[in-house]
Amino acid sequence: GGTMRLRADKGWNVFSVYVTDGSSRIFKKSGLQHLRRNEALAALKVVGARAGIFLDYKSRRLLQNFARLVHNLQDVLCYFMPREIYLPAPLERHATHGVVTLAVLHAVRQVKNLRPRLWGYQVWSDGYGFPDRKAVDISSVIALKQKAVRQHRTQLALKPYDTGIMGKNHYDAVFF
Repeated sequence: GGTMRLRADKGWNVFSVYVTDGSSRIFKKSGLQHLRRNEALAALKVVGARAGIFLDYKSRRLLQNFARLVHNLQDVLCYFMPREIYLPAPLERHATHGVVTLAVLHAVRQVKNLRPRLWGYQVWSDGYGFPDRKAVDISSVIALKQKAVRQHRTQLALKPYDTGIMGKNHYDAVFF
């Protein structure tokens, strides 16, 4: 979120693609997908994004729909032709994130004249000590990132993700 805001402040066309529909086997709540979509849109507004694209796949069915997912991502890439793509880091522990990373890589390879810089964003893993890491100083927008994270109230009801994410950002800033 911090990097998105920095890019948006420079006039970049920042957007986010949400591959899954926001449903959960853990958190049962009527209308959860609708709530999570609204939370995502509110967070995107905070970070200055111009769009949120929702593909609405079920996490548990991503592998079954892999070819269609790659095709959907190709369509997005062809339309926007991004110069940078932030995607889940290859070593992410979250299974859905791993499938999304593979799908993005397949889609990028199939779009002619698209040569974006790819940056693996770590959500659930730690890349401390890996070579070729990039650090972005988001200290000027950290309060906005925290505000954006706090828009995801349904997820905060499960765990204090806001403090966890801020803690991870601080850890990465100190030990990078």
